Amino acid sequence: ESAIAEFLKEIVKGAPSVDFGAMVKILLPFCSSPDVLTRSTALNWLNEFIIIGKEKLLPYSAELLGGILPCLSYEPGDTEIQIQSERVNKSLSEIISNTNESLPIDKVLKTVTEQFLNQYVATRTAALKWVLVLHYKFPEQLVSHLDNLFPALITTLSDNADEVVLLDLEVMAKISANETYFEKLMDSLINLFREDSRLLETRGRLIIRQLSLFINPEKIFRTLAHILESEQDCDFASTMITTLNIILLTSTEFIELRTKLKNLSNAQSREFFSVLYRSWCHNAASTFSLCLLSQAYEHNTSLVFKFAEMDLTVAFLVEIDKLVQLIESPIFTTLRLQLLEPETYPHLFKCLYGLLSLLPQSQAFEMLKNRLNSVSALGVLHLIPKIRPEEPFAKEAHEKNVDDKSIDFDVLLKHFEKVQQKHAAFQRKNSSLLQRE
Repeated sequence: ESAIAEFLKEIVKGAPSVDFGAMVKILLPFCSSPDVLTRSTALNWLNEFIIIGKEKLLPYSAELLGGILPCLSYEPGDTEIQIQSERVNKSLSEIISNTNESLPIDKVLKTVTEQFLNQYVATRTAALKWVLVLHYKFPEQLVSHLDNLFPALITTLSDNADEVVLLDLEVMAKISANETYFEKLMDSLINLFREDSRLLETRGRLIIRQLSLFINPEKIFRTLAHILESEQDCDFASTMITTLNIILLTSTEFIELRTKLKNLSNAQSREFFSVLYRSWCHNAASTFSLCLLSQAYEHNTSLVFKFAEMDLTVAFLVEIDKLVQLIESPIFTTLRLQLLEPETYPHLFKCLYGLLSLLPQSQAFEMLKNRLNSVSALGVLHLIPKIRPEEPFAKEAHEKNVDDKSIDFDVLLKHFEKVQQKHAAFQRKNSSLLQRE
């Protein structure tokens, strides 16, 4: 070992004339040696070469990563190997981050994406971090390789480790600053969720919420809504809209969106509401909750009567059950307070009583009935003084009238009816196919 150390010192002294490329090719096979001492020595030498050779090692970046990244994961007892490989990885990263020289990005990306499939989490996360390094340092050169990189990143969303998925989402979000790849990301997400229903069920909310930390939430929802509006798989569309609706109503990352939708007094809010509505129609309960959130209570009443014409499935009633529970949550505090003003919000009472009429005798039925009984219109009218038109609160309520003529609710209702008819036909077709089998 001391002889090897002396040999390394001699190489360091003669650094200007050393053929680092040849030396790297000799050392790399030893990085995967089963012998701990051999691997440790190889990593130590590579680190010294990177520090001494600096930019002379750039042409061999791909080969170096191919040897370093697998060493970042270790079996019990190999912590020294991990520490040394982290040191080498950091040295190489610092040289690449500070260089003005070119890099064989295609070879580096090929090596990095191969490590996405490594069995160890530490190696997979390190590989993803290298994509970020390349993105920050060579953004323009990286763009020309995204067509090959993007499928690997999308596939990694199915990784078993949350740590890997979260970092993968950050990488894709940063890359999606390029508008073309943002749209591609949204399309790829929809396709992935369509093909892997379990991923949508277990990680769908996590993925959308994490993306919203790096990409404007409204931009995400607008794009997904446009894609889902024309979705042909009705079951998938309904499930996807249910997921997005729960995220919209409950996630802290979407507070600004909820605030925007609660006030349809400006053109931007009304336009955004209409965009969501057209895709939300894939799920009747979600459509109803969106209108409750936006205080479009008169339209809620129209929806209730449309529900009565539909085949009320168990799935629909379960979703309404969940909506009733949400009405009792902080999200709908404003709605519950508005129940104290039956004269100002008559359609709120009518739509909720209509919903109560659709529900079977259940816990949700009792919950909604108790809420409505506690603020019954007759009792409120006698106990609470009527608000004069000139009072500020009454003025505010008038100004927030969401049944503004700039939103054509008749057109939206016809669209809802059309989409639900499509869903009914889809269900009938599936039922007949199952009976034949």
